[in-house]
Amino acid sequence: MTQQPVAVVHLTAPAARVITTELRTADHTTETGGILLGHHTRDTVTVHHAGTPGPAAVRTPTYFLRDLAHAQALADAAFAADSSVWVGEWHTHPTGRPVPSARDTATYRDLLDDPELGFHSVIAVIFAPRQGRWTGAAWTCHGRRVAPVELTISPVDGPRREDPPPRPRRFRPPRRPAPASPHDEPSIAARSPQPGRTHPR
Repeated sequence: MTQQPVAVVHLTAPAARVITTELRTADHTTETGGILLGHHTRDTVTVHHAGTPGPAAVRTPTYFLRDLAHAQALADAAFAADSSVWVGEWHTHPTGRPVPSARDTATYRDLLDDPELGFHSVIAVIFAPRQGRWTGAAWTCHGRRVAPVELTISPVDGPRREDPPPRPRRFRPPRRPAPASPHDEPSIAARSPQPGRTHPR
């Protein structure tokens, strides 16, 4: 089935549950996050599995590096369960807005540029605190463009895909970023993501 540029990121209930649990229990002074695994069909990415940072993750107020072995173990299990593959990442901006930073954008473009990973698009779901709750926004990186897309949450899992199963993607450690100010400007034009799409409690 032909993949189109992403217009919707759809979180299933199990994926949303992992994220909301992490948001509720994590240290909110540092970033947290994890991988997203699912299927890209037409213009929609359905996320069936969401990861946590892992015990060896590096977390600071302005970035985090996920635990590579932890992420790979989840990816292997998800692929075995329902052929889900790595479609992107989620993380928090505890001191900023739910908008990709210049560092985030560079990471997504590195993933797209790696021919072994075979990404068509990379999705990101970013959460930031607003008026005492976490507000999420979804983004897609396709080509050289990063743009906001619709984020929805379903109370039930969607049907299994009927496409031929994809091959699993192996993880590579990201480049260690240089320290940055929590006030880094985003690398895209100031365009607010659609509000109210998801408000994990």
